[in-house]
Amino acid sequence: MTSMDNDATRPIAHDSDIGASRTTKNHGNFDAPGTDAALEFSPGETILDRYKVIRLLGRGGMGSVYEVEHLFLHGRYALKFLNKNQTNDAAWRRFEIEARATNKLEHPNLIKVHDFGLLPNGQPYFIMDLVEGETLAELLKRKGRLPVDQTIKMFIQVGFALSYAHSNGIVHRDIKPSNIILTNADSGKTEDSLIKLVDFGIAKLTGQDSFNQQTLTRTGEIFGSPLYMSPEQCLGIGVDHRTDLYSLGCVMFEALTGAPPLVGDSALATMMKHQTEEPLSLKAASLGVEYPKRVEQVVSRLLTKDINARYQSAELLTADLVGLDSDQVLTAAMTALPPPAVEQGGVRLSKQVHTFLATCLFAGGVLFGYTNPQIPSKIFAVNPAREAKPDKEERHLPPIFVYNQGKDTIPLPESLAEKKVDLQFEAEAKKTTPFSELLPNNTRVFNFPNFEIGEYHAPRTPQTAPPWTVHDFEGIYFKPTLNFKKHPKLFLRFRPDDICALNVSNARTFMNLVADNLSDADEFLPFITHLTSINYLFVADSEISEKGVKYISQLPNLKVLDLDRTTVKAEAIAKLTNLLQLEKLCVYALQDAGPIIKNLTSSKVLKTLRLVNCNVNVSQLERIASIRTLTDLDLSKNPQIGDAEMKLLPTQLLSLSVIGCPVTSNSIKQLGRLKKLRFLYLDESLWKPEQLNTLQALLPKTAIQLAKEKRRHTGTPNPEDLDQPQ
Repeated sequence: MTSMDNDATRPIAHDSDIGASRTTKNHGNFDAPGTDAALEFSPGETILDRYKVIRLLGRGGMGSVYEVEHLFLHGRYALKFLNKNQTNDAAWRRFEIEARATNKLEHPNLIKVHDFGLLPNGQPYFIMDLVEGETLAELLKRKGRLPVDQTIKMFIQVGFALSYAHSNGIVHRDIKPSNIILTNADSGKTEDSLIKLVDFGIAKLTGQDSFNQQTLTRTGEIFGSPLYMSPEQCLGIGVDHRTDLYSLGCVMFEALTGAPPLVGDSALATMMKHQTEEPLSLKAASLGVEYPKRVEQVVSRLLTKDINARYQSAELLTADLVGLDSDQVLTAAMTALPPPAVEQGGVRLSKQVHTFLATCLFAGGVLFGYTNPQIPSKIFAVNPAREAKPDKEERHLPPIFVYNQGKDTIPLPESLAEKKVDLQFEAEAKKTTPFSELLPNNTRVFNFPNFEIGEYHAPRTPQTAPPWTVHDFEGIYFKPTLNFKKHPKLFLRFRPDDICALNVSNARTFMNLVADNLSDADEFLPFITHLTSINYLFVADSEISEKGVKYISQLPNLKVLDLDRTTVKAEAIAKLTNLLQLEKLCVYALQDAGPIIKNLTSSKVLKTLRLVNCNVNVSQLERIASIRTLTDLDLSKNPQIGDAEMKLLPTQLLSLSVIGCPVTSNSIKQLGRLKKLRFLYLDESLWKPEQLNTLQALLPKTAIQLAKEKRRHTGTPNPEDLDQPQ
């Protein structure tokens, strides 16, 4: 059972907080606050020098959630932390797992975690999006049950979320209606809602070292809500991603019929039913309501007690749901495939499954990162003119979905729709009128085109269809689409102070189905130099020359620069005229970062430095250690940094990563000097449990993570991602 587990009551935001609409702000499972006397933080109190407490949103057995406001960015967030009386090792370790798991995830159907660490009194915390909406539990309480078509559309989005989480090696383990949020359910159109899956409070990182996991399971504690727990979860044995699919089947059953599939007189009785009793059909459970045969089949397969007969991945489930939504054939034979191999960092799928899913998703325009929350009502299949002969494993695939030309990548034919979109962008690029209109009282209205140009939002103002109004304007976050970047003159239609954070990184496609295609940043960087209010710039996975870097130098207020996986040279970065005003710099795979490091030693403001796979040597580390403001240092994959070099590290560090570096237990004494350290990432192949215990005793307040390779998210970073524990 989750650490915060009471679904009976949910905190309701007051009308004055969110305008006229009455919505619920949800962030997991918490009891509604009883009285202000229960507050551990008071409204108006400042936390970590940058978050002001607005109010208590909820409280559970393990922790509490507050609504807070960022004092500098003025955005509203949810602050979640452990209660003061929850200081035992098991609770502490569960919280560390949750923070590490959720911080990895970046997806439209998941709640974004922006920051995590320790409060001054030692309580772990993390900052996440403050989401307004209604849980599926609340919706079912109002409506009883949902129509089939609305349910399918909803669970397609949940399937996308689970596919993404599972591909990152993360199992939710507590899927239930109260952890599924409909963010605009008050519109009355459930099918139009953007679905959010929340609270990875007991997430299990598959493939993690036993030192990190077994200590939690040996206690005999059973996690998950009994009404939705899988048979293997009820037994307390090891689980994988397929336990989430069983739980999702329970939730889908309840959404369609109005009641969970198996209910006992007690929690234990319910858990026994999950192990021994077959659920009724949807028709029988709803007292005679007729359901499409294929819907019955999907739910039945999800609720199969034999884990190997169940859906073997969320991708396959989502493909079937998309097929139902578009009235296509189910992938019955596909579900009989053996379980996918689970590796550190993802689930390996067969080329045939990739092909099938890619065709389904591309045909309907349903992609990760797609910002329109409404799932298309129909998914149209692609029929190639000359279809390759399927191999033995591929024959079970519905031919109407297959688009396979015998190549590893999936070429997409240029359609009339794509040509139309290109013409739309060309027409908009010829216009000179600003996107924004200035109104009194610091209000700004953005008249964007009525087609997708990218992701945009502002503090307290989520993205909506244009015209988009922003009150108390302080700048927006903008991530343009590839088509927008192909027409760079469109950037000129932004006013100089319109954008405070710009993300022009090349987003990776769904499950890496299509090979990454780096765009040439040099082509659009000349068109952003007038945007003088940019504080945050993300240009990851892009081609940049020294010429392009010179344009970055022309941004006078730049504070954060992310150049991960780019073609830029260290010498060009070192020449940035605004280098010494950066508070955060991220680079990757430079042959020699020496020129950058040499110039950064004069910095008076640098807090975060990520030099991954940059051949950092001893003399360069000595220079880095001289930066007195530095608190977050990532030296992953630098083989010259080993045990002896740990004595050079500055003691003010709060976060350190040496994954892929030869740092062993011989460095315990030197690492033990870093008493302020809150997060430490080590190479799992070089440490034994007893050695980690010794190090943990020296650093009792440090969350130590073992990994083969530190995986930084490359999706859609927000400015708030950049706040580190202070």
